[in-house]
Amino acid sequence: MLDTLLEHITDSGSKMTRFTTMIRIYSERLKEDLDTESVQAIVEDILSESRVIRRSGQMLKKRIVLSTREIESLRKDLDKIREEADTDMLTGLKNRRFLARQFEQESERAIRDHTPLSLIIIDIDHFKRINDTHGHIVGDRVLKIAASMIRECVKGRDMVARFGGEEFVVLLPDTPLNGATILAEHICTYFKNMNWKRKDTGQTIGQVFISLGVSEYRPGESLDSLIHRADEALYLSKTNGRCRVTSEASLKESYATAQDLG
Repeated sequence: MLDTLLEHITDSGSKMTRFTTMIRIYSERLKEDLDTESVQAIVEDILSESRVIRRSGQMLKKRIVLSTREIESLRKDLDKIREEADTDMLTGLKNRRFLARQFEQESERAIRDHTPLSLIIIDIDHFKRINDTHGHIVGDRVLKIAASMIRECVKGRDMVARFGGEEFVVLLPDTPLNGATILAEHICTYFKNMNWKRKDTGQTIGQVFISLGVSEYRPGESLDSLIHRADEALYLSKTNGRCRVTSEASLKESYATAQDLG
């Protein structure tokens, strides 16, 4: 595509150079005492060459317009490929790859602007039981609906990603730990109040509960470190009966209590 356009530009440039040279030569000749036929021949040559230049210019213009359209089409294709590479195909959420890239941007911003950054990790309770009882098609549908429900609860630059399996992550710029914990409680309650039913058979699935862990970014730490603390809080939610939220602040209290008992 670009090679073809370059050929048209080069050809058009060559014709213009030839035309410019011809005009310069004829300008010198017209200073001479020429007869009428000679002058007429020069004028006809100039007019003929100018028509060639005009056609070449028109062709070049068409080629540029066509190339611009092709480039725009290629850009859209590349954007689509990039979007697909960053998207979990089942749920339509962003994937771990995009999460990692987004974390880099948001953590740099948090350090630069001295703003908080928090993370929620969410796990669907007893998801294997759903798959075993109702099949993987229903399980996939539960994941899609769960993704949609979580996404409904966030706003602005907040980002929801599927972390893997039945786990989701919410990255929360400009949000301290207590704000993230309040949002996590809201998401948990949203799931508690939802009754699930199979669309194809009308069979009631019952309630789908989630456990959540919350952590806040510490300047300079990695995404793995931030997720690890949220995951520890999530584990405590599971240990304490599931269907609940645990923040890393509660995690510290739990460790302190365990040490006191020890």
